[in-house]
Amino acid sequence: MEIIKGFSPQFLLKNNHGSIVLWSIILYFVLMGYPLSVRAQDTTSPRGGGSAKINSSSEPVLSVGVSPASLMSFVAPFSENGVSLDRVWLSLAVSVGIDAKEYSLGFAKYPHYVSLMGEQRFFFSSDFSGFFYGPFVSLDMLTLTLDDSRLPAYTVSAYEKEQYHVVGLRVGGALGWRFRFSSVAITPRLGLAVPLLYLWGLENTTSDAWWTIYGATALARSVSLGCKIDFFSK
Repeated sequence: MEIIKGFSPQFLLKNNHGSIVLWSIILYFVLMGYPLSVRAQDTTSPRGGGSAKINSSSEPVLSVGVSPASLMSFVAPFSENGVSLDRVWLSLAVSVGIDAKEYSLGFAKYPHYVSLMGEQRFFFSSDFSGFFYGPFVSLDMLTLTLDDSRLPAYTVSAYEKEQYHVVGLRVGGALGWRFRFSSVAITPRLGLAVPLLYLWGLENTTSDAWWTIYGATALARSVSLGCKIDFFSK
């Protein structure tokens, strides 16, 4: 979550123009997913006797993706007895690709965060490499702590201050680029979403402060950056 440090909710909350621009971009990104997906499907069949824009294959391709942080968490010792399950970083996704479209189901477990995600990706290459885009939906549960300004502090260190809990649904779109080397690939990805959240653990917070915390949490949850190492069946 340190990636969000330079893109702080505090700045956006103090800058109304920044908030309006961000939410406008997110809304456009979500709404553009449908027409783009239809356009990608149209490219699989020739029109007017012409050739198709992409190569299609009716044979499904299986792949498993794991985040670099997941691999590192099992290598670095977190305790004298080995890896502590509470501190393991695990992000795993199983995907099935067919006709330049990929369907993925993923699970992530971090020290403060659990998520289940479904995603669809559209490629312009039948080997599922290069540029991709598509919609996703994610169900998330996380625990956060408040800083001295009573705004969310995104850290994986031990929680020493007031905590609160979040469960939410994110609906949005993602784009990225897959660098494929035979049966192995590296896939960086940027996602933008509209989050619907439920917060608890803030019983002693005023209404204005509660909405400020909600807004800061929602803004941070609307942007996601990630990377996976994918292993293909063929």
